[in-house]
Amino acid sequence: MGEVPEIKNLQQVIEPHLPEGCTLDSYSSCYLTKPGDNYGSIMLSVQAKVRSADGAIRDLPLIAKLPPLTNDLYWQIFQPERTCITENAVYQYLAPELDKLQLESGILPAHIFDGFPRYYGSRISLDTRTSKVDRDAVLVQENVTMRGYRAGNRHRPYNLAETVLILHYLAQYHALPIALRLKKPQVFEDCVRPYFKKFNLNSNIDQAETEIMNNEILKDIKAVASDERDVNRVKELLDIFQAFQASKDVDDGPFTTLVHGDLWINNLMLKYEFYQERKALRSR
Repeated sequence: MGEVPEIKNLQQVIEPHLPEGCTLDSYSSCYLTKPGDNYGSIMLSVQAKVRSADGAIRDLPLIAKLPPLTNDLYWQIFQPERTCITENAVYQYLAPELDKLQLESGILPAHIFDGFPRYYGSRISLDTRTSKVDRDAVLVQENVTMRGYRAGNRHRPYNLAETVLILHYLAQYHALPIALRLKKPQVFEDCVRPYFKKFNLNSNIDQAETEIMNNEILKDIKAVASDERDVNRVKELLDIFQAFQASKDVDDGPFTTLVHGDLWINNLMLKYEFYQERKALRSR
């Protein structure tokens, strides 16, 4: 995988998000994912040492997400100049506004939507005057594996309990931006809408490459489907989705909301402690 990329001026990114008086003393990093586990970005595990105002040093496990620094093809396909800005805005603007909305609506802190990891800062460039994403972009979050969250296994589908839990969180993720847009339209227009305009992630992929990917999808469907009608339906849905991707943004309607856009097993983490505790109780 080569040498781990350096994160320049990391302290400028995370120190505004540390408790008052705390500073970044030092950090070390290593690759978080194995080759083939992630394509659109470089994921680093960061072990930060944070010095508090009284001089005590504590460990702070973080995740740093960088754009695909050395692969020009991946840069072309995943369009960090759009996706980095949008993803940063999820944590910088959307998440705090959704928290505020829920608390102001009387939802107890323990019950508000907790589907986002804690945010420790981001940037699109070392140049604070630019609006263009470059190879010094970074998004920093807490390392939620320290709290028991684990990524799924691509070789094992989610079971019923896991699927219901995911759908529960996904429903909240879709519903809350609708509530924000209806209850606080100006906040939505100022803090959310500018960063989440629709765009076609496939626009930089030529037709031949698109057909190769679609054929691979259909090949997998054929391997598991017992009815040719299922294969034809998937092909129909692929065509519909690509037409939707290529279409222009439209005016907001009653159900305009935000969607993840790439919600697959590598982009989800579940906390399994609860299930392990229940299993232990049942075995007693």
